Amino acid sequence: MYNNIYVGIDPSINSTGVCTLVYDLDGELKEDRFYIIKNGKLTKKEQKAELDNIDKFSYVLLERNTEAEDNHELELNKTLYFMEVVSSILEIINTTNYRFGRFCNIYVCIEGISYGSSQTKSVFDLAGLNFMIRSGIIKNCKGLTSELIVGTPGELKKFSTGKGNSAKDIIVSAFKAIYPNLNLPKVDDIADAYFMANYIKKIKENN
Repeated sequence: MYNNIYVGIDPSINSTGVCTLVYDLDGELKEDRFYIIKNGKLTKKEQKAELDNIDKFSYVLLERNTEAEDNHELELNKTLYFMEVVSSILEIINTTNYRFGRFCNIYVCIEGISYGSSQTKSVFDLAGLNFMIRSGIIKNCKGLTSELIVGTPGELKKFSTGKGNSAKDIIVSAFKAIYPNLNLPKVDDIADAYFMANYIKKIKENN
């Protein structure tokens, strides 16, 4: 029997959140897992949180080279780091697929870019990462069926909390109500990813 994998991705320069929900065709939840892809090392709190929640959560650590002699090298290093983020997301998706039989239906939701949330250079970097992730999934996400949707921040917030302008803490509270025992130093990235995975799940079920 084929399984359905619903994936939510919350792109971030420093801590990209990923959620994978695996359901069988009878609608039974087989696995729910969360990942935060980040650069650098884990703090002691993060190490303990990962150990305490190993059945549902993992950090994926990457090395980002921020040392550069000029802007050209700096931009190249940034691109190489973004490529590693994309590779990590693809590894999560494909590993989940293989773990559940290699022939899963894979449905992915990624949050679109909130251009009005920042007036700094970082919004352009985030846009670049976002489109690199989309491209990587379209080219490399392997499964019986693979579909990608891009949800606007407003519609994803409305799905999560009922309001399209909900603050981050409202979304976090909604997530904690569902996973009260998932104690992590920072859950906003995986909270967004969780609701994205459920958002595309609802869309596919209603089709």
